[in-house]
Amino acid sequence: MKKIFLNHTNHPSDKWSKEQIAAAEKFGEITDLPFPSIPPEFDKDEVDEKVDENLKKILELTILSLW
Repeated sequence: MKKIFLNHTNHPSDKWSKEQIAAAEKFGEITDLPFPSIPPEFDKDEVDEKVDENLKKILELTILSLW
């Protein structure tokens, strides 16, 4: 099983300090998934759609790491 450290932020790991990278790598391979941009004019349905898309990506990454 491949372990990953999911960095789900808008702070790419290639900009992290050496210490931050070393600490994260103790949990697994660092995988960046930027937090989605959600425009302020989005209504609830549009936000829900973004959430669903993002959740699908997270699940794909984490399920793939199990194999």
